[in-house]
Formats: sequence, structure tokens, C-alpha cells
Amino acid sequence: MVGSRSAGVERREADRNRLVPDSAPGLVCGGGWALTPETGGLAGATAAGPDHRPIVAWVRRRPDPLHLVIGGRHLGVAGDPAAEFELALDGVVRDRWTLTFDERNFLRFLEIPEGLESADRDYARLTVVSRAMSADGRRVPVAVRQFDIQSRSRLVYGFGEGWHEMEYDVATGRQWRWTSERSAIRMQGPPAPVTVTLRGESPLRYFDDAPTVRVTAGGRVVAQMRPDADFEWTVTVPAADILRGEGVIAIETDRVYLPGAAEGTSDERHLGLRLYECHVNPVSD
Repeated sequence: MVGSRSAGVERREADRNRLVPDSAPGLVCGGGWALTPETGGLAGATAAGPDHRPIVAWVRRRPDPLHLVIGGRHLGVAGDPAAEFELALDGVVRDRWTLTFDERNFLRFLEIPEGLESADRDYARLTVVSRAMSADGRRVPVAVRQFDIQSRSRLVYGFGEGWHEMEYDVATGRQWRWTSERSAIRMQGPPAPVTVTLRGESPLRYFDDAPTVRVTAGGRVVAQMRPDADFEWTVTVPAADILRGEGVIAIETDRVYLPGAAEGTSDERHLGLRLYECHVNPVSD
């Protein structure tokens, strides 16, 4: 907020900084984040994204080591300058990185080994801001699409290379994300097996024959299937494969739909599976 703050805002910040129990939310995001298509649209419409001003999240303090994952997208056009991002905790810069138009997307992990010790406030203030790497004053539109912060003993993951932007139907509220030929899930966490759950649309809406879909990790095919209808598929990935693959699990398919060629549009995407859900969870004991 620019200028003097209202009493209402001051009261909300005071409430936010009272002593909180362990059951209190570990993370609260303010405006400007684009973690869903709806919030992304709102951030763009209200000029509230990190290219306009710092976006803020409040992280509950705890003494144990933490790690976070953050991902985002360059929303400019060819010829636009790169964007420089800066992530800070309690006003101290903890990470900087750049994103070019050609790269389009980023996904980063950050360790906070000292944790967030108690202070006069029970929530730490995390901010993310971006600036155009240009001398002409141009603004580069960007969005932060993925974010999570957890104790280092817990899993964090993000959608890496090969995934397309999340989409949604305004009328129904249904959301989905397309894979390509190979779409990587990148994760950090304790060395333990995980389950990958995929729920998707029948590929036969786009292909004459069912594709062969594989889940791979560490150079090994963990499981495969040939979906010929709407499906829900849960695969357990052993810890050894995750370690060998340096935390990368891939979803691969041998068929892709080319909407530009099929529909006569400029859409150059390679569309593999239309997934309504994709979740990664540690295997319960």
C-alpha cells in the first residue's frame, strides 16, 4: 500500500503477529500471486504482480530448517528484456535470479537451514519482486505461478520443463494442465518413496489409438499404461529411483496433439495428456 496505512490494515497486521499455536497456517499469501488461473487473472487485471510491486507472503516462524520452491513465467513478447527477480525474508535478500523471454519459465529451490527463529513477530515477511534488466525503463510482465515452503523434513515439489500453463473453464471452475512429450516434476525432501497420482481426460478424444504413457525416474521406467478412457492412476516411485534421478520424476507419452496444425491456429504447443489432477505425496508408513 502506498502512503499512510489505514487503522484496519494496522489491526490486521497486529492480529497476524500475535502468538500463534502450531496449528496456525504455515503460510498466508497476499495479493499479486498467480498460484491459480483466477488469482493470476486478478493480479494481471489489477497490476498487482511482482513486476509492479513486491508480492508478500507471511510464513509462520519455526526453528527447524526450511526449504521452499518457487516457479514463474515471463509474460512478455520476443525482444523484451530479461527480468531480474529478488526474494527476501524479513527484508534480507535470500536469492536473486534472471529469466529471459526465451527461457519463459523458471523453477527454483531454496534452503533456509537456520529456520525462522522467533522474533517480535510470529510470522516472517517474505517478498518477491522483479525488475526489467533494461536501461530504457520498460516494464517486463511476469507472474509467480508456483510457491510452497515447508520444514526440510517434508516434501516440496514443482512442475518443471515440459508442462504447459494451467488453464480453467470459467463456467465450471474446472482446472487442468497439459503435459507434453516429457514433463518433469522436480522435488526436494527426505529420501523416501512417493506416490504420483494422475487424473486425466481420455486421450481418445484426440487420438485414434491409446498412447503409451510412462512414469520414469532415474533412467528407469517405473510404470506404464495405455489409457483409453478417463483415468485415475497412482504410481509408487521408489526412493532409490528418485535419488538416482536427482529428484526428477517424468511423465512421458508417445503421442502428442498439435492444435495449430489440427485446428488451423497459431497454437504451437505439443499436447500430451490433459490432467485435472497431478499430486505427489510421500508414502505413508
